[in-house]
Amino acid sequence: MNNNQESIDLYEYTNKELFGGCIDSLDEFLNDIWRNRSTSSCICNGIETENDQKQQTNQKFVKLYRNDCIKACNYVGVIKIDGTTINILPKIFYDENNPERSQAELNAIQVNILWWLSYNIKLKFPKTDSHLGSFKNNFLEVLIYLFATYTREALSHCLYQAYDEFDKDLSYMKGRININRYINDHISKGNWHKLACTYESFEFDNLFNRIIKYVSRILLGTSENIENKKLLSEILFLLDEVTDSKADYKDCDKVKLNPLHNNLQTVLDYCRLFLSNSITFDYKEKFKVFAILLPMEKIFEDFIFGFIDKNLNDANGIKNLKRQKSDLSLASLYENGKLVHDKIFTLKHDIYFEYEGKKVIADTKYKLTYNLDQAYSGQENKHGVSQSDLYQMVSYAIRRDATDVYLIYPQTISEQEHESDKKSVKFVVQDECAGKNINVHISKVPIIHTQFPNVVPEWSLKENFEETKSELRKKLCQTFGFS
Repeated sequence: MNNNQESIDLYEYTNKELFGGCIDSLDEFLNDIWRNRSTSSCICNGIETENDQKQQTNQKFVKLYRNDCIKACNYVGVIKIDGTTINILPKIFYDENNPERSQAELNAIQVNILWWLSYNIKLKFPKTDSHLGSFKNNFLEVLIYLFATYTREALSHCLYQAYDEFDKDLSYMKGRININRYINDHISKGNWHKLACTYESFEFDNLFNRIIKYVSRILLGTSENIENKKLLSEILFLLDEVTDSKADYKDCDKVKLNPLHNNLQTVLDYCRLFLSNSITFDYKEKFKVFAILLPMEKIFEDFIFGFIDKNLNDANGIKNLKRQKSDLSLASLYENGKLVHDKIFTLKHDIYFEYEGKKVIADTKYKLTYNLDQAYSGQENKHGVSQSDLYQMVSYAIRRDATDVYLIYPQTISEQEHESDKKSVKFVVQDECAGKNINVHISKVPIIHTQFPNVVPEWSLKENFEETKSELRKKLCQTFGFS
């Protein structure tokens, strides 16, 4: 592999770049990660097809070409392999008229991603974010910093202790006797004096702290920032008496935190973020590999929901705001005339709320669409909306008895100046059986800083994005018809 420090910038499904190392070695190591994704959950890409499940060995992180070029798929994040860092960036920032981005523009892209993540309800960003500029807006380092600062502060106030269950052979009674094990392992062998005890003990060395320690050790070996290394080392010092053990994202689900430790839930959420979207190991004892890759579809969905919740919910009279609402199904299953299951094909709405007595259903679609100028010129009379998406929204409307449903797409960097994309667009579907029309509204929303890339070097998620926030709020109000 390449021993020199190298950085490669890829956009989802767009540009190809030359990989300076051995393409076969890269392919081999990416396939190893792909095969382990079921246990490490390196990537959370939503729904896998049956064909995907059968072809476990064919990695889908990046496309590799025989001319040693690579092209990104639909994963956003960072892959660090040997001396090469591969940055995979959102496709909405790609501009074919300006494919070569300056360092300031690349930094600005990272800042925009962080702004979207700041609306994730499970991630707690610092009260002040102006000091994050010291990281030169390195996406991975900022994520590490957010975890390290929050965890260090939480542990300094309270080192978590919890009851753990133990099964041990003791010479005295403690807890309760495991009768089956006592008979099979001890009485049958003449060891009457050994008691097979099951008991709970209030322990500092518990699963929660072992997860934190494991994640901190991974990030310490990955980070190149001095401040991050210091914070992570302090966390490891506080957890010095905790057992070193490997953890995965499934272990996070086993931890049951007391409601009194609500602040520690955020720490657990950060650990889940890293464990479910990253992998690190010494590849064949040659070099260290680290990758954190996040599904932009999920980031976009969480961002739009979080933005509505924080900026539109109370002020606009929204009621019963829900995400991933799934109380309805599309059909019932009958076999030989007998009802077998009354709920098949569960319907999940990305965003659901009620406004002025109306049921509002919205689905976020992280896809590139045509602008209206192209649509009117006949290049794309469907406005880039797929037939399956339209079918999906119509089925939502019928089952929810709604007349208006919404498809929300992100506006790309090249579409920011298109006045035509600010117009109102909708498809009208005639429901003759119900005697009404179903309106499928199409909306492209501005989620990129309006003065890109002038958010660096000094920036704040609150101050620099005020104008963008105002534009997005205005667009969403227009889309949903808020007064």
